Amino acid sequence: MNYELLMKGIDGKVWSLDLPLDAPAMNYQINNLAELKDRNASYSQRISLPRTTHNEQAFQFSFVVGSDSGVPYMKFPCQLFYEGALISPAGAVLNIVDVSDTSIGVQILGAIVDMFDTLNNTDAKDPGDGMFLLKWYTDTMGQTERYLSGPEGVKVLYFWLYATLQKNPNFPPFAMEAIRQVSELDKFYPHLNWYDLVTWIFDRAGYSLETDVDLVDRAEMFLPCTYPVLADNPKAPKASGIGWIRNPSVGTTGVTWKGSPGVTLSDPVAGRLTIDPSPGTFNWMTLWDTTITFKFSWSNISAIRKSSVAVKVTHYKNDGTSAVVLTRSWSSGSSGSTSVDIQMEAGEHILVSGTLAIAVNPSNSFDMRFPVSITAPPVPETSPGDKPQPGLTYDLLASTGFKSLGDIVKAFVQLFGLTVDVNPVTKVARAYSMQEFYNRRSSSGKNWSDKLIKGKDTKLTFQLSSYAQSNEMKLEDNKDNNVTDSYKFSIPDVNLQPTKLLFQIGFLAGLNQRLYDADITNETHTLANYPIWTINRGRMENGEMTETTWEYNVLSKPMVVHIDRSDYMRPKVKVGRTLTQVRLYTAYFKKLNYYVPKYYGKLINNILKSPKILQVQILLDPLDIQSLDLFNPIWLEEHGFWFYVSKINNFQAGKIPKVDLIRM
Repeated sequence: MNYELLMKGIDGKVWSLDLPLDAPAMNYQINNLAELKDRNASYSQRISLPRTTHNEQAFQFSFVVGSDSGVPYMKFPCQLFYEGALISPAGAVLNIVDVSDTSIGVQILGAIVDMFDTLNNTDAKDPGDGMFLLKWYTDTMGQTERYLSGPEGVKVLYFWLYATLQKNPNFPPFAMEAIRQVSELDKFYPHLNWYDLVTWIFDRAGYSLETDVDLVDRAEMFLPCTYPVLADNPKAPKASGIGWIRNPSVGTTGVTWKGSPGVTLSDPVAGRLTIDPSPGTFNWMTLWDTTITFKFSWSNISAIRKSSVAVKVTHYKNDGTSAVVLTRSWSSGSSGSTSVDIQMEAGEHILVSGTLAIAVNPSNSFDMRFPVSITAPPVPETSPGDKPQPGLTYDLLASTGFKSLGDIVKAFVQLFGLTVDVNPVTKVARAYSMQEFYNRRSSSGKNWSDKLIKGKDTKLTFQLSSYAQSNEMKLEDNKDNNVTDSYKFSIPDVNLQPTKLLFQIGFLAGLNQRLYDADITNETHTLANYPIWTINRGRMENGEMTETTWEYNVLSKPMVVHIDRSDYMRPKVKVGRTLTQVRLYTAYFKKLNYYVPKYYGKLINNILKSPKILQVQILLDPLDIQSLDLFNPIWLEEHGFWFYVSKINNFQAGKIPKVDLIRM
């Protein structure tokens, strides 16, 4: 029969499997939206391997009900040859279908199935090397290009982009309110470049990416991280340093909390810590609800006679009250440490004061040191999607709202109407629109005219069953802003069903606001709106105006926006007690009526509007299969057209297979 099926076993050894008398039958096809399948790949019909001792040894598995081996649930790399020609798709895998007393049923699957299975089962989160972990803080804001990078070397560009955040913003419209609300750091969001991210995903799977997605769209399209997810086991930011007193004179003096020779008291999140101009006190503010731990220690001061040291911590609350939560005083020769846990709400602060009362000057000069630290962990109940807490580290990949890497790639394929194929031998993943098939007619198209078996079992049909008279693609409904986004196209064939939703791409439909900035830029800006905050405006009650409040709305659906590098905002970002002015590019949405005509045009207008599906017999040999590239169109002189190869059915060496062709 001259067939050989090689399989790499779990022991790493390559086995040449015993084959049945019947020749394996292979089907060749490609993942393409003309067939509207979530995934598609070349595959074999079930192969009934004889249950020989050799085959059982190859699988290293006891085919009995009581076995707890994982072998039947694994995939094994394989290659199918005929007289030395490779006729299985590159990177194919073998999986076990069933087993009987006499046979082991297996199937060969193309590499794209295995890759998408892997991506669909891989969570969209930092892979463990810290590449996508970023501190939510102003030090990475601005218009400078910044990249996230991991050990693999593929970088992902990110920007903090400016968008408005008011849910249902146009009822009533308050233009400047929508701009002025974006000031606190928890109302700004980093954005990942989508093309870079997809490139990284394929690279992580071992492939470089080739695609005809427009260079402008590659550079402009970003995924906002509007579903904040804390990094696993985040480190709590700690304010720490040393207060000191140096060679004091007789009397009472304050502890100096800043400056040489003591280590400057510092905080990794600027804006939470302020030190009074006069020695003795400092203030520290929490930016989120938390229970802080205040620690303080003192050392032996026996060199100072008739003296005492005192430290006091006062908690100032949002309701206007205050409470002393820690007091410590000690005299000469004493040392020790103390700590206190303080439950605080965002915006509350503590005042720390320290003094030394001395009656007699010491005979020798000295420096007295007082180590202090403040740790503010995130609250244990912090959940994915909660509003970001400035200064903490977040997982930006998980914060896009996608659940798996496969979901990110699937959305990329669907929005741009791409055909996908992977080749584990060349390590290349190709993702092209239908336009690429047309471009290849002159460069790499194949002439199969002399292989056509003319007039035998030729069948012409006129429908692609996946489509209807009226076809719709849409994004997820944006119920928060009462916005939808869909694209419909028609096929003039009354024999099709009336309407069909082809697919729903996993992005939230977007709303743009066109607003005038009267504060800084004095220009009109088109700004994407992320419906994250609900405004509860103040109203008159008993002759007084109540306070306007903002209510956080978890936004769990992913979005995709475009960056406008010709437009910018210059907001003042408030963190604690400080204001930092930054310059940010703006984000805006494009609708499906931009993407679909651009990327689906050839598919809709040249193939779907008047489809002709030709099934013919074509004499193909194993060398034709070995060199087969389904991205290359086929010319048949008999019919005078180029065709897209939809499927080669049940290829067996020496037999004439039926081939499904779609007229281009």
